[in-house]
Amino acid sequence: MKKSICILAVLVVLAFLVFNIPQNTIPEGIDVFNSDTGAPVDNKFPLKIDIKVGGISFDSVKSSSADFSEKAIIIKTQELKTNIEKNTRHVVKDFLWVENKGLVPKDTGGTITLSSIGRKTFKCDGTVDNPECFEIQSCSVSIKPCYVFDSGKTIVFVNHFSGAFNTMTWTTDDDWNGGTHDNTTASSGNLVLLGTNTTGSYLSNTTDTQYTIARILAMWSSTEQDENKNITVEISADNGITWLSVSNNTNYTSGGGISSGNNLLFIVNFSTNDSAISPQLHDLTSDYDIDYAPEIEFVDPTPDDNKYVSANYTYINVTVSDYSNTTAFIDWNNSLVGWWRFNEGTGTTAYDSTGN
Repeated sequence: MKKSICILAVLVVLAFLVFNIPQNTIPEGIDVFNSDTGAPVDNKFPLKIDIKVGGISFDSVKSSSADFSEKAIIIKTQELKTNIEKNTRHVVKDFLWVENKGLVPKDTGGTITLSSIGRKTFKCDGTVDNPECFEIQSCSVSIKPCYVFDSGKTIVFVNHFSGAFNTMTWTTDDDWNGGTHDNTTASSGNLVLLGTNTTGSYLSNTTDTQYTIARILAMWSSTEQDENKNITVEISADNGITWLSVSNNTNYTSGGGISSGNNLLFIVNFSTNDSAISPQLHDLTSDYDIDYAPEIEFVDPTPDDNKYVSANYTYINVTVSDYSNTTAFIDWNNSLVGWWRFNEGTGTTAYDSTGN
């Protein structure tokens, strides 16, 4: 009889450990759900929980491994946006970055939800200062990380966390509806010449890319053109001061304000000599290169500004950051004797790059 009581006591203790995990204090702004049922967690934690904060969901987290004394930080700064654009050379439409900070184990997976649908979707690793981003594909053809579209949002599925973003698009009805229509209308991501009109146009809103557009590629599809139809696309990078008529799927590096402007807009022109035909333009999308100015700064051990140096020499150290692999050197009053990079040609000849 004593042996039976002892066994029963052990079973009761085990049951308490498994089903009555003590609740942590959940910080404000964090929601916790039962991973199996999806129900909000109140007094007792199940074995696995989903933790949601902002547009982030940490999924199937062992409740015993969650540390609510730590707090995940969501970052959406302009500096981070700039760093992402430098890394990928794409204009960022929507982005989100999370720093786990010990809330959940580092290998925790889940989802990052972006509030829009973009031309392309990227997953980012690395750090906020040096993001390492790569394009990902739809979950229908890819393993994680991958994405799906849901009610105008992009949901990125990840095996571990850092960031994700998407690029600009001109294909949704929201994009079409934002501009100025002249005898045209938007329908299911398409631009259509209305009714019996024989001419029409659509002028987009201006997009500030912040940096000079160095290259642009526009792509689209349309109803098959014949002698009764005509569709032209023009792009301006200087807010409509100058225009460039572009061909489908062709790169441009000059004209229309490209290489001198950072305010992008486009116009689509329709014409037909048959009022019974309504030309349509489908899926107008774009790809960009942005011309970032190099970041140059003096770093340690360079003396501070206006500092007197009681010696006949001093150390001057300069660093340059630029996506196009720029190099820099100091030539103080044309006193530099020579600068050889040793990376020219076949490696058998070195050239002096000072110009002195």
